[in-house]
Amino acid sequence: MDVQSTLSGVARLIDPTARSHSVRVIQAPAFSGVHVYADDAELQHVLINLLLNAIQASPPGADVCLDVIAGNPTRIRVSDHGCGIAAEHQARIFEPFFSLRSGGTGLGLFLSLNFARRWGGDLTVASEPGAGSTFEVVIPAAGTSAARQSA
Repeated sequence: MDVQSTLSGVARLIDPTARSHSVRVIQAPAFSGVHVYADDAELQHVLINLLLNAIQASPPGADVCLDVIAGNPTRIRVSDHGCGIAAEHQARIFEPFFSLRSGGTGLGLFLSLNFARRWGGDLTVASEPGAGSTFEVVIPAAGTSAARQSA
């Protein structure tokens, strides 16, 4: 699937929510022709979940960044400058039904990680309280042996 078309669609879907929170989603220019082995609907789900989490963690006026690092594997990053996640919670945020947000189901990151692993990839987090978070979706480039083994 083509990463750029998925990112553009996700950015359009998330824009009203970002505006209602007074947060700006900045999509870094992606290389055209970047293809990964992933299900388009599942990748949209993962990115929407990560962007919603970033928007909700960010103060009004903040920027949330969405960018792609082409290669094998391809890396899609969602970064915010919000509240961050304490070290003791970082491993648990991918567990089902664990949520740090009031009203959260604790299923978004769990499902997102499972999708990424099904594609032969991963989902990681780097975060520091008060300094924000960066989530990285790591996906094998289309046509690689890792992508074919995941099929």
